[in-house]
Amino acid sequence: MNDGGKKPRRAARTAEAIVEVSFGGWPVGVAMASVLLAERRHRHNHRTSERRRDDFPKIGHFDTWKVDSLQSLVLMNHDLILYPQWVNASDFRATAEHFNNVPLHSEELDTALRDRCEQLLQKMQRKIDGEQQKAILQRRRKLSSSTSSKPVAKPRTAKFKLTMDQLELCETMGTQLPFLPFTTPEEMQLFNQCAASLMHKDDHEMAVWWCSKVDGEKVFPKLPVHI
Repeated sequence: MNDGGKKPRRAARTAEAIVEVSFGGWPVGVAMASVLLAERRHRHNHRTSERRRDDFPKIGHFDTWKVDSLQSLVLMNHDLILYPQWVNASDFRATAEHFNNVPLHSEELDTALRDRCEQLLQKMQRKIDGEQQKAILQRRRKLSSSTSSKPVAKPRTAKFKLTMDQLELCETMGTQLPFLPFTTPEEMQLFNQCAASLMHKDDHEMAVWWCSKVDGEKVFPKLPVHI
């Protein structure tokens, strides 16, 4: 009998409730949350295999990579498969598939953000280089009038100042700045001005335009769902 998708929805709500009970009150960041979800997913899959797969070995722990190593050693030294129903996950090549935090932006939005980040980084680098040249000139003047002076700092490469959570989001999304919801007064003001002008036909077009206003400090890129 077709239940109209009620069973998948109930299963999803049950999974969300388990995660909420297990980790809901933990004060963790994005990176740690991803690790916790990965660990829970791993343990759930392992328990399910023990319950539902015939002759699946009950190893008494969740460190499956140790069993992978043991199985490979036994096969190499004795030409014997220790656990016939065990699949060595460690033997499979890593793929580009992502879990937990995954990229949600389009190619057009990615290009717009990448171009804007390059503009910002070039501007920041010119400022750094100018300060470096100024420091070198000041040191030369001091050397001509004194025997002691502080050494000039090594040249720096421009980069955005981001938190650990923001860096984690950038890594998972493959961007130089993270896509974040509206949080700052500058973003609220810019959004009100843009919405009042009615110059964009949809949220995606506005998200692409928004990239041109990003500064990496007070204004961050937005996904269409944020808008």
